[in-house]
Amino acid sequence: MEKKPFFWHHRDFRNEKRVKSLRLKHGVDGYGVLMVLLEVLAEHGETMVINEVVIHQLAEDYGTDTLKLKEILDDCIKLSLFDFNEENSTISYEFE
Repeated sequence: MEKKPFFWHHRDFRNEKRVKSLRLKHGVDGYGVLMVLLEVLAEHGETMVINEVVIHQLAEDYGTDTLKLKEILDDCIKLSLFDFNEENSTISYEFE
């Protein structure tokens, strides 16, 4: 998959039902982590491996707590904001 220098999202993405649920639970931290993960996924061709090492590296890179990032990521998966493949521990997002 070709890496694009940008990705589109709707100007009211923050109010999409699932995103709003994430924001209500985690505040702006939830939205921020979601957007960072979307940017990282866009850079990695829409799929990336997620494990404890990657979560720790992302948390360190973006100045947040590892447990907070993991909790937000888990909620993103539960809300179907990302597809999670348990077999190979990857998350993915299909950019339009």
